[in-house]
Amino acid sequence: MTTTLQRETMVQSLIRRIVLTCNEHGTSPSNQHAAVVMKGVILHPDTGLEPDKDISKEGMDTIVNTSARLLNENPISVQTAALQVLFRQQYKSIGELLKLRQRDMDDVMKEVEESILDMKCHTRSDYEGLYRQVVSCMLLRSNMGSPTNINVVKETTAALESVLPPEELGTFISLTRSRKLDQLHELALLTMGIRLFNRSVKKGGQEIPNLPLDLENILQRTTQTIQQHFHSLLASAYTYSKELINNQPSNQDHTHLEQLSANAYQSIMYLQRLQTDIVHIAAEFSHTRHQFELRQERLLAIIEGQDAVSTDVVFPQFSATGSLWQTMQGHLSIVSSIAHLLSQLVAHMQLHTVDALPDEMPKSSLSDSILIYKDHFDKLCMETLDHLKRSDREGDHYNDDTDKVSERNEADRSLVERPLRQSDFSKKHDLLKFHDPLTTHNFEKLPLQCEGFCPVTLTKTGAIVPICRHIVPSPVMTQPVASFTIELISQVFSFTFFVDVVEASVPILNFGNMFYGFLDQQAAKNFADAPDRSVKELLDIVRRRLELPELLRMHHALASRQDIKSIVAGGEHMAVKSDATCQTDTHVIEQHIDKKYEWNEWELRRKALRLANLRQKKTHSTQTNNSHFRRENATQVYLPKPNGTQTKRDGYTNTSKPVTYMRGLRGGQSKDAIPHQVVDLTLDIGGIALEPKDAKYLSRRSFKQRK
Repeated sequence: MTTTLQRETMVQSLIRRIVLTCNEHGTSPSNQHAAVVMKGVILHPDTGLEPDKDISKEGMDTIVNTSARLLNENPISVQTAALQVLFRQQYKSIGELLKLRQRDMDDVMKEVEESILDMKCHTRSDYEGLYRQVVSCMLLRSNMGSPTNINVVKETTAALESVLPPEELGTFISLTRSRKLDQLHELALLTMGIRLFNRSVKKGGQEIPNLPLDLENILQRTTQTIQQHFHSLLASAYTYSKELINNQPSNQDHTHLEQLSANAYQSIMYLQRLQTDIVHIAAEFSHTRHQFELRQERLLAIIEGQDAVSTDVVFPQFSATGSLWQTMQGHLSIVSSIAHLLSQLVAHMQLHTVDALPDEMPKSSLSDSILIYKDHFDKLCMETLDHLKRSDREGDHYNDDTDKVSERNEADRSLVERPLRQSDFSKKHDLLKFHDPLTTHNFEKLPLQCEGFCPVTLTKTGAIVPICRHIVPSPVMTQPVASFTIELISQVFSFTFFVDVVEASVPILNFGNMFYGFLDQQAAKNFADAPDRSVKELLDIVRRRLELPELLRMHHALASRQDIKSIVAGGEHMAVKSDATCQTDTHVIEQHIDKKYEWNEWELRRKALRLANLRQKKTHSTQTNNSHFRRENATQVYLPKPNGTQTKRDGYTNTSKPVTYMRGLRGGQSKDAIPHQVVDLTLDIGGIALEPKDAKYLSRRSFKQRK
């Protein structure tokens, strides 16, 4: 406990020193940004620090100076780390955004609702003040118009009076606290539904925004922005990776291209996550909007042409309409948060321009790639969409006469290599397992290491390249076309890049309970030749580049003490670890007991004879004791009288206590002296004063004996 606290204190102290040093040089990084850079400096092998050991004072100074220098120079890797910190802090899932919005709404409404719940009314003015507060509560809860607009206040008051007249406030006050709060929420939904219905029939609804149209517009703008930057970033990332793989730039340009490639792919992954949320919200909004329109039509059909409508019929419709409107308000809040985060991410995506390329590269390569591959994306996506529709109709089979993918496959058949098989890896490492794309169940859903990027290409060339995947695997195709695919950016189809040479099926290798994918067959073979060395080289390059742990999700591997030691030692085999659980079945074989089973042959014979005998009998009915009790009977009895008995009384007896007194014991022995006597003073039972009985004289001799 003390050691952990000391380490946390030391880390916070280092972060403060780094920030103060940067402030002296005119930069002001955040604490989180400084912490990420500091972690990268500690993990870097050239620093000479081991995270599992105590750091000396010289080591602390080295960490502070190196981190401050990187933050002041602000290379692309540090900018990528800043992008990662920004997204990690600002991004929230849809569920978290909904909870945050609800908490903010409750905080705004808490003071108003508490004043309503605690108010005691005694006079007419008190009731009028309470009703005005309820109207304010309805306006704030609905968020449909300004509470200072007199027309909005009048409309809301009229809607509330149709649900809760001022005369019924006494009933509202008599409710319990929790019931009052529920009643306020129900009244808010009802007033919202009434105002929305009045707006639909052109009889009110002032200052109510056209929420479905606004939400549709912001969804469209956000999606267009994401796709626009996605095309640009994907073309840029392809240009960087192709230059790193095919050419051999100088060391400085090589490092610059590596950092640009990591930044581009990190931005692409964040855009994908935002696009996934946008697609999910768009689907929910479409369903909610349809339900809202149906409720409006149903309300119009119920109310139109009728003088009076039962509240049991119309109130649930109003409440459901208000609830759907609140749901769309939540969708608008979520999309607005995503758009705000997107605007912040776009500010970090200005690196990928023509000016960012090294001098040795032609300046037209990036701009031409953006235009060429944008047209290629659109064409390829339409082909993929047509193929998916055709596959649904034809049972997931390719039509070799019409499908353009098959034509391309036929044209490039000479370039296709032989697919790898299990036999190619049988003599490799014992822990290495082979997963073929065409025979492995849920091949596309296997959890890949390095977030789906090729580890061998990264270690050999420094290029970050997605692994090779099939467009649509089909057993009918003799040689399936391969491509390396960026994940979903649209709810209908995915964007893909084709490699220059059509590859045969590239497998996924399982080593140490981790799945690794590869760009081509040669990369898979290189990994299989020495998987221990490949993993060690991967972790080594991840330690050297501070933006890769977050991009490749390698935090757990870097935090492992044994992994760090194996990298530093340079040659130790990586230990394979796995968390496994096992559960023993209580009943391995399903148990079934037939209570009518009989093993005795003679008992079976008796049952058979009994059944055969019943065949000769006629059905008849009779009255039995059991059937007699089926009819309803009632009897009445006299309750027993209370009886009592008396026992004899307790009696007792008392005996007298003998009391005696001897006199004449003192005095002389003269004749005139009182003789020795014993006086009986015993009291009779029930008496107090008694005359002394006759005294008994004692002889002198007996007295001497007594004495």
